[in-house]
Amino acid sequence: MATVIHVTGLDKALRRVKDAPRQIRFAAAAAVNETAKAVQQHTIGTLLPAAFTLRSRGAPWWRPGTRFGFNIKFARRSQPEPFAVLGSRADWLYLQEEGGTKRASRSLAIPQVGTARRTAGSVISRASKPARLMQRKAGFVIQGTRGKLLMTRTGKRRSSVRFWYAFERDADIKPVLRFGSTEGALARRLLPVEFHQALKKALATAK
Repeated sequence: MATVIHVTGLDKALRRVKDAPRQIRFAAAAAVNETAKAVQQHTIGTLLPAAFTLRSRGAPWWRPGTRFGFNIKFARRSQPEPFAVLGSRADWLYLQEEGGTKRASRSLAIPQVGTARRTAGSVISRASKPARLMQRKAGFVIQGTRGKLLMTRTGKRRSSVRFWYAFERDADIKPVLRFGSTEGALARRLLPVEFHQALKKALATAK
């Protein structure tokens, strides 16, 4: 009388262990890319609208796939430590992120809501740009208490004028975007979840 004790499926289990480094690298790259896509959607859907009054004529500048859009450089499995990069090439965002002083060689034209900019969210039309107003001789510049102002006449009376732009040599920009800290925290929160799911799928589908 005898009892046979044996293990089944050992060859398959050993193959999975042997293949584990490749599957882990695959899962890491997939997890990084899925995290990057989730952070990208949060950036354009939540972070930017909360920080700015977004304006566009045609394709929004921040849209993925455009020149200044928040685009992703995806991770590859061939990288020793897979990483993805999410960001925008818009150089003006640096001051929005870090804060500082914006200076101009001549002066900055600050548009006024209700004239140059019809509403806070509207795009300034070409006809309402300072140069166009001056070319049409509709605009004239006066010296205000804090700098020069671009005005237009609305009637024959001296007081019948409208205020369109204020001109300043520099402007203080507050750090309102906080892209790095906000989206960095989101990425750290999402990555472990994405990696767990990706690794589980990779091991399950390994041959």
